[in-house]
Amino acid sequence: MPDFLSFRPVQGEFDVAQVNDYLAGLGYSLRDPIRQDMTIVASTPEGRDYALTVRSRNPPANLPPLLLVSVKPEQITVDQLTRKEELELAGKFTDWLTGNYDCQVRDDYDHDLTENYRRRG
Repeated sequence: MPDFLSFRPVQGEFDVAQVNDYLAGLGYSLRDPIRQDMTIVASTPEGRDYALTVRSRNPPANLPPLLLVSVKPEQITVDQLTRKEELELAGKFTDWLTGNYDCQVRDDYDHDLTENYRRRG
């Protein structure tokens, strides 16, 4: 599984509010207090709270290995360099996303994975 995925709508734009609403109900999520376009998703409340503590104490610090989703109208990125539990949440999100939007999907090496995700979504 790729560590990083990029989704771009084939036509139009993503509905940022709709996508963020979905993310808000996924696992234990919170909007990153530093990057407003990013949602941090953890599989436990402790993971979420730890991420918030890291961001509050040292904003430029790297976040712990959790699911990180950046949502913009023209592109959604999914950083899934994380643990198995968060990878399961990443799968739920990417299935929902590709089930609701016709997307072009690329990995961190710029490989086109669109057909793989169309079959899943």
